[in-house]
Amino acid sequence: MRVFEQLDFVTTPTETAAALLAKAGLSKEVVPISCGIDLERFKPTNDGTYLRRRFAIPSDKQVLLYVGRLDKEKRIDMILRALPHISRVTSAHLVLAGIGKEKRNLEESAGKLGIQQAVTFTGFVPDEDLPNIYRIADVFVTAGIAELQSIVTMEAMASGLPVVAVNAMALPELVHDEENGYLFPDGDSQMLAEKVIAVLSDQAMRAEMSKRSLGIIQDHDIIKTVEKYEAIYSEITYR
Repeated sequence: MRVFEQLDFVTTPTETAAALLAKAGLSKEVVPISCGIDLERFKPTNDGTYLRRRFAIPSDKQVLLYVGRLDKEKRIDMILRALPHISRVTSAHLVLAGIGKEKRNLEESAGKLGIQQAVTFTGFVPDEDLPNIYRIADVFVTAGIAELQSIVTMEAMASGLPVVAVNAMALPELVHDEENGYLFPDGDSQMLAEKVIAVLSDQAMRAEMSKRSLGIIQDHDIIKTVEKYEAIYSEITYR
């Protein structure tokens, strides 16, 4: 706080993060400016067919996708616990794209839950493949409760995916409940399952949520982010 109080201008990615700084005692105004997303790189016209073949994801399965670190605070165990309920109603296959300290524990949990055949761990996804991994999916899911914006959620939205996310921290600023996806309460794997089932079971609704994701993400275009920072630099330079 001592450092921040000496600054000419303070920004943060979301309104949620700005509120946290105010609560911590920062007296300066904090302006939310999105981290931004490259809408030319992440887009619904990308093709992930080759990745579906590479990771041997069954062609007759709907794909539930998570992208990111496989670490404890991401709460991926919540997604695994929801999968048996989802699988009883849909043909869902879960793809976990990323690396992290919890991988072995998550693999063991999948085995104990009897869903190991319905889960694919891709490991590290190279940068050149990252935009295309989203195009193998029907819905994106995230359960981490410490997100101050969530870049992967923005990438998923820019790729035209509906999102099912935990109702925590800044995620509701991206995921508008019943518009471009659903929010579920932290700790409620049954509700997570119900929301995923709702999306996967209704193709028309899924298409509408996809359009809403693409609409909402326009405000996070990296070009707009750069323009906002250029304006700030100009303002404080010529004060």
